[in-house]
Amino acid sequence: MSKSKYKYKNEEAVRVREDLQSGTVYYMRSGPEPDTNGVETSWSGRGQVGYRGQIVHISHKANGRYKILEDGKTYYYTDEMFDRPKNLICKSLL
Repeated sequence: MSKSKYKYKNEEAVRVREDLQSGTVYYMRSGPEPDTNGVETSWSGRGQVGYRGQIVHISHKANGRYKILEDGKTYYYTDEMFDRPKNLICKSLL
Protein backbone atom coordinates (compact mmCIF):
# COMPACT_ATOMS: atom_id res chain seq x y z
CA MET A 1 0.00 0.00 0.00
CA SER A 2 1.34 3.41 -0.93
CA LYS A 3 2.40 5.50 2.05
CA SER A 4 0.05 8.34 1.08
CA LYS A 5 -2.95 6.10 0.45
CA TYR A 6 -5.46 5.55 3.20
CA LYS A 7 -7.20 2.22 3.70
CA TYR A 8 -10.65 3.82 3.97
CA LYS A 9 -12.19 6.59 1.87
CA ASN A 10 -14.28 9.55 2.97
CA GLU A 11 -17.98 8.59 3.33
CA GLU A 12 -17.11 4.87 3.41
CA ALA A 13 -19.10 2.74 5.85
CA VAL A 14 -16.93 0.80 8.30
CA ARG A 15 -17.64 -1.20 11.45
CA VAL A 16 -15.97 -0.26 14.73
CA ARG A 17 -14.34 -3.42 16.09
CA GLU A 18 -16.43 -5.35 18.60
CA ASP A 19 -13.35 -5.99 20.74
CA LEU A 20 -12.21 -2.35 20.96
CA GLN A 21 -10.81 -1.78 24.45
CA SER A 22 -10.63 1.42 26.53
CA GLY A 23 -7.14 2.78 27.13
CA THR A 24 -5.55 0.70 24.36
CA VAL A 25 -3.37 2.21 21.62
CA TYR A 26 -4.43 1.38 18.05
CA TYR A 27 -2.32 2.36 15.03
CA MET A 28 -2.75 3.55 11.47
CA ARG A 29 -1.49 1.03 8.93
CA SER A 30 -2.00 3.38 5.97
CA GLY A 31 -1.74 7.08 5.18
CA PRO A 32 1.28 9.37 5.10
CA GLU A 33 2.96 7.93 8.23
CA PRO A 34 1.80 4.36 8.86
CA ASP A 35 2.68 2.77 12.21
CA THR A 36 3.46 6.14 13.81
CA ASN A 37 0.02 7.65 14.43
CA GLY A 38 -1.19 5.69 17.43
CA VAL A 39 -4.39 6.71 19.20
CA GLU A 40 -5.27 5.66 22.73
CA THR A 41 -8.97 4.97 23.03
CA SER A 42 -10.93 7.09 25.44
CA TRP A 43 -11.75 5.66 28.86
CA SER A 44 -15.20 7.18 28.52
CA GLY A 45 -18.05 5.12 27.08
CA ARG A 46 -18.88 8.17 25.00
CA GLY A 47 -15.57 7.88 23.14
CA GLN A 48 -14.59 5.39 20.48
CA VAL A 49 -15.56 2.35 22.57
CA GLY A 50 -19.14 3.65 22.68
CA TYR A 51 -19.37 2.72 18.99
CA ARG A 52 -18.16 -0.90 19.30
CA GLY A 53 -19.80 -3.14 16.72
CA GLN A 54 -21.61 -0.25 15.03
CA ILE A 55 -21.41 0.76 11.40
CA VAL A 56 -20.12 4.32 11.09
CA HIS A 57 -19.05 6.57 8.21
CA ILE A 58 -15.66 8.16 7.61
CA SER A 59 -16.08 11.94 7.58
CA HIS A 60 -12.54 12.96 6.65
CA LYS A 61 -8.89 12.51 7.53
CA ALA A 62 -7.12 14.80 10.00
CA ASN A 63 -3.54 14.61 11.28
CA GLY A 64 -3.02 11.26 9.55
CA ARG A 65 -6.08 9.65 11.16
CA TYR A 66 -9.83 9.39 10.58
CA LYS A 67 -12.82 11.31 11.93
CA ILE A 68 -16.34 9.85 11.77
CA LEU A 69 -19.71 11.53 11.25
CA GLU A 70 -21.54 9.71 14.02
CA ASP A 71 -19.55 11.17 16.93
CA GLY A 72 -19.67 14.72 15.54
CA LYS A 73 -16.08 14.39 14.25
CA THR A 74 -14.88 14.52 17.86
CA TYR A 75 -12.46 11.60 18.25
CA TYR A 76 -9.61 10.28 16.16
CA TYR A 77 -9.83 6.73 14.78
CA THR A 78 -7.21 4.50 13.18
CA ASP A 79 -7.18 1.59 10.72
CA GLU A 80 -6.88 -0.92 13.55
CA MET A 81 -10.12 0.32 15.13
CA PHE A 82 -12.22 -0.65 12.10
CA ASP A 83 -13.40 -3.71 10.19
CA ARG A 84 -15.13 -3.60 6.85
CA PRO A 85 -18.82 -4.46 7.23
CA LYS A 86 -19.71 -7.86 5.84
CA ASN A 87 -21.65 -7.77 2.60
CA LEU A 88 -25.33 -8.41 2.99
CA ILE A 89 -26.69 -11.26 0.95
CA CYS A 90 -30.40 -11.37 0.30
CA LYS A 91 -32.08 -14.66 -0.49
CA SER A 92 -35.28 -14.84 -2.46
CA LEU A 93 -38.29 -15.85 -0.43
CA LEU A 94 -40.02 -17.15 -3.55
